[in-house]
Amino acid sequence: MNTIIPLSDEQRKQLLNVYRSGTDPRIARRAHVLLLLAEGWTWQQIRKALFCSNDLIDRTRRRFHHGGISAVLQRSDTLPAASTSPDWWQQVLKWVRETTPSDFGFFRSRWSCGLLAELLAWETGVRRSAETIRRGLHREGDVWRRPRPVVGPTDPVYSQKIREIRHLLDQLPPSEVAVFQDEVDVNLNPKLGPMWTLRGRQAAVATPGNNEKVYLAGSAVRQFATATSQRRLVPFASARTSATAAEVSRHSCALRQREVSQLPQSPAGA
Repeated sequence: MNTIIPLSDEQRKQLLNVYRSGTDPRIARRAHVLLLLAEGWTWQQIRKALFCSNDLIDRTRRRFHHGGISAVLQRSDTLPAASTSPDWWQQVLKWVRETTPSDFGFFRSRWSCGLLAELLAWETGVRRSAETIRRGLHREGDVWRRPRPVVGPTDPVYSQKIREIRHLLDQLPPSEVAVFQDEVDVNLNPKLGPMWTLRGRQAAVATPGNNEKVYLAGSAVRQFATATSQRRLVPFASARTSATAAEVSRHSCALRQREVSQLPQSPAGA
């Protein structure tokens, strides 16, 4: 694409001064792009020379056509009125500031530019690159920083579940036995990475509120049930490694045979 920008001698002098002596590298970069466009350089030539994107060239050209030199040299963090922003961008901002990826079925708690671009295309049909999203968030005053963990919500039906379990155990017939079995590597407080948030603010990510990592493995009859941690010997797996599916299966079979053999025997002929 070849877009020649007409510049007066005074405008060229002003742009050269900003390019050579400006304190804001982003403004100096736009001044450089505009000077090259005025020299008749193609977008492809400018991209190769400045290692920039088509988006930067297009935004610089549109700034000049809409507001002249003053618009090109305006600070990047000067935001347009909300009404002038496209609808799709207002939607992206709403997602970043009011929702989390889990609200849309993603198994993560923090937004990334790539994920926002993917969701934008899926929800609205508008396709924008992750880099376009990143630059837009920077212009809005958002920064990429680490959130602070906060204790997450509790299970609203936890008490009901516990009552049902206790009722089941209390009503257990003599010929049956309740066995607790579990095998899991629990990381209750995983490391948090950076996320997009407004400058000067720190977002919050819900965590269970427990910084202990425990490895549980094994099973126990209800009357003698105890949890095993990584510091104790477990019945069927090394305390340093996870039990395999085969080990769990063998343990379950052995446990069932042992408990069945200890059940009261029916009288002969009964």
